[in-house]
Amino acid sequence: MRSIRRTRHPGRPCPGALVTAALLSLATAAGTGCAADPGPHVEGPAPAVDRDSRPLYVSDAAGEPLQRPERFAVTEFVSLTGLRWESWGEPSARATGSVAGTWCLPDCEGGYPATVELHAPAVRERVAYYTRVTVEADGLPENRAAELDGLELYAPFR
Repeated sequence: MRSIRRTRHPGRPCPGALVTAALLSLATAAGTGCAADPGPHVEGPAPAVDRDSRPLYVSDAAGEPLQRPERFAVTEFVSLTGLRWESWGEPSARATGSVAGTWCLPDCEGGYPATVELHAPAVRERVAYYTRVTVEADGLPENRAAELDGLELYAPFR
């Protein structure tokens, strides 16, 4: 019988050692159950976002969140007072009251009788804000009436 002599080359691993190391790695992995953690399992559709279940606010000119306010400043020059809300929390809110501004003083201290509609609610995280207001008032100067038609309101997330 002939003897086969294997020579080792410096810097190169022995082929048998590589096979042995690979088999040991597979055996260890199979024995320890190292499958990746799949994380939480969720089934079914995501819950629907219900805007009506969120608080609904309007911000005054200073950024103060208000609900069904009796009065508030729409801008730094226009105020609504004596508001009585017929509806709130829907796509639009309606009230009656008075509108006045620095542009009409001192002639209209009590303001002009007005109908107010808040609309265009926008939802952010856990709350919603009306983002537009329309004010209709008899006797209001034409240029002021145009300014108060769909006026954009302050909303903290814009």
